[in-house]
Amino acid sequence: MQLSGQPRVYVRQNDALRCVGPDTEVFLQGQLSQDISELSDNESAWSFLLNPNGKVAVWLRISRLSDDEYLLDMDEGWGQLALNRLERFKIRVKSEIQITQLQVTSILGKGSKKLGEASANSGIISDIGWLNIEGFDLLGVSTDVPEGCEIGTKEEYEFLRISNGVPRMGSELTEDVIPAETNLIERSVSFTKGCYTGQELVARLDSRGNRVPKHLRRLTSSDSFAIGSSIEGENGLVGTVTSSSESITGTVGLAYISRSFEVPGEASIDGASVLIESAFT
Repeated sequence: MQLSGQPRVYVRQNDALRCVGPDTEVFLQGQLSQDISELSDNESAWSFLLNPNGKVAVWLRISRLSDDEYLLDMDEGWGQLALNRLERFKIRVKSEIQITQLQVTSILGKGSKKLGEASANSGIISDIGWLNIEGFDLLGVSTDVPEGCEIGTKEEYEFLRISNGVPRMGSELTEDVIPAETNLIERSVSFTKGCYTGQELVARLDSRGNRVPKHLRRLTSSDSFAIGSSIEGENGLVGTVTSSSESITGTVGLAYISRSFEVPGEASIDGASVLIESAFT
């Protein structure tokens, strides 16, 4: 789905953790998969917060506010889990972590980059990082919608998220998932920083070419299909739909698909044909 005309704005609430104190950077550097040491003030990066076994606890964005203050934001409903996970390892660390909410204003579509440059003094500007669409996120307790935008719908944003292969907590990202399955390694993991919790599994799989049993893929069909539907290949079940969204042109979805299934390729859901291809983030 390509947006035409003016850029469109989508406003949502994310959970956030505000981390403040002299030990904050060192502590988070040892907990997150991303290297945060080179971030400048009001600069952001995506990262995994992993469990000790190397599986996903939360996928989040970290923004540096100052030398000793950082903001972590993530999908709504996952802040408490992230807080609990960090507190497990915060022993004799001078850093206070408080859970709050953050307004995220996403501006997507052709021309949004210029709006982002004009909004530089309105809050934290974070590149959306989607390959197939221009856009940025404006982060703040409350943010003003830039002039020259149309208001988009929640349903439209969901269709764009899925079309761009962006996973969501609770759908594609759970505590049963490992980073190598998600297509998020390149933008969320540093292989040059020091140790962090959960690093061993990530590093081991990277050394083996990230060969895992399944990978996140994008689904498209002219027919309807729903979350939880089974996906059948020539030799049987290859995956289960984790997200889906419909438009007048058809249905898009995401699913973890068996490594044995070659992409792009045709499969079926309830007898309807579906194209399985790489998910781009």
